Formats: sequence, structure tokens, C-alpha cells
Amino acid sequence: AEWVAANAPGGDDVSKRTFMATMGRVTARANGLNPTGVATPYKIHVTGKRAEWYSWDHWALSFTILGRTIFIQTETGHPISWGFTRIWEANRPNNIEASFYITEIHQAQLDVIEVFLRLPRCRLCNRVKPRLTTANSRWHRCTGPLQHVYCGPCASGHLPWNGLFSSTRRCNAVPCNVGTNHINDV
Repeated sequence: AEWVAANAPGGDDVSKRTFMATMGRVTARANGLNPTGVATPYKIHVTGKRAEWYSWDHWALSFTILGRTIFIQTETGHPISWGFTRIWEANRPNNIEASFYITEIHQAQLDVIEVFLRLPRCRLCNRVKPRLTTANSRWHRCTGPLQHVYCGPCASGHLPWNGLFSSTRRCNAVPCNVGTNHINDV
């Protein structure tokens, strides 16, 4: 019935999302997860092009911790990526997203989340440092006692240069105001 409603001429986004969420719940159950209608810290998201709403390959797991929602996501041909504050394509005008809560996640997923929580995070935008950086995206850690961490874009856009001949920045967090060092790849 949901397929018929979503696929009917003039089928609206509500019926398409309903079908996508239903099929997502079927997939979740097949993978040992328990969908629920009650809000929990864990949520599964599926998104794809509106014209191809019946065939998506972008999945995300969101979890809320300390009032902040973080997404771990993947799509065909891409590795699992974490640390995002939104789903990559969900806000594009020609995309559609459906989501549903699950009661709990597997230990392997919890292990990934624990690794993620220990990674360096930008003090300004809360982005997680990727495993590899380039010369144009170096991350910075201040040399002060609090060791604030800044991503490349935030360091170049919000922190002053550390000196005329330095490639690092100066932490402007109170009480630091000390130089930074580049963070090596982890």
C-alpha cells in the first residue's frame, strides 16, 4: 500500500518518505537492529535523489550525545565517514530523506563511536580531524595548557598568524594566546 501511494501519479514527499522509512526499517531488522516509534539517542537516515526515491544508497546513523547530534554515514563507493553535524545530501533541493529511531546499536558500532569521541575536535566548529591531512588542510594544536585544537579552515579563517616566518597560528582562546603546532596525521 505504501509503494502504491508513493508511486502513484502525483505521489507526494510524505508518501515517498513513508515508503523509504518502512523499507529502511525492514533492512535494519534484517541487520539485527530494532526500529522503534519512540525517540532514542540513535536514528537511522536514508537519503537519495527525489526522482529516484525508491532506490537510495546513502545511509547514516545519528546519535545524540551531550545535546549534540553527530552523523556517521556512507554511500556506495565511499568509506564510512564520521563527525558530521548533518547528512551530506539531505539538504539539497532535489533530495529526499527518511529516518526512524532504533532502540540500540551493536557493540561494533559503539566501538566506532568511542574511537570517534577520542579524536581531536576543532574548538570552533566541532569537526573531527580526519586521519590524513594535506599541506592545505593542516590542523593546529595550541601549546598552552588546554591544548585547544583547530581545523585548517577555522585556523586560517579565525586565528591570527603566529609570526612573519611561521606556518602556524596563535590560539586566541582565553587564557592561551600562545602559538600552535601542526597536528601530525593520526
